[in-house]
Amino acid sequence: MCVDKKSTYRLTIDQLRKIYEEKRCIYCKTDLTKVSMSTWQIDHNHETGKVYGMCCINCNRTAAYYEHNPEAYMKIIIIRMWKDGIQKTQEEKWIPEIL
Repeated sequence: MCVDKKSTYRLTIDQLRKIYEEKRCIYCKTDLTKVSMSTWQIDHNHETGKVYGMCCINCNRTAAYYEHNPEAYMKIIIIRMWKDGIQKTQEEKWIPEIL
């Protein structure tokens, strides 16, 4: 366990150990023990420093990319849902407004 990660994220050794013990991506639930440890990421808020947990490199990059443009990510999800034939419900009246 890297000591510089402890200081970078302002975590105690116990907090850092707990994050590493999860061994699953907090987003996609990928078993991180089946991928190279160099691709494990500690996902955190770059402005506040708040740590969310351990994630795979793909989810970390996706989260970082869309963090400042959540509307684009919503559009991707909605368009894929429509292309996959998932029907719009009454609660989803807002969808056309962002497309």
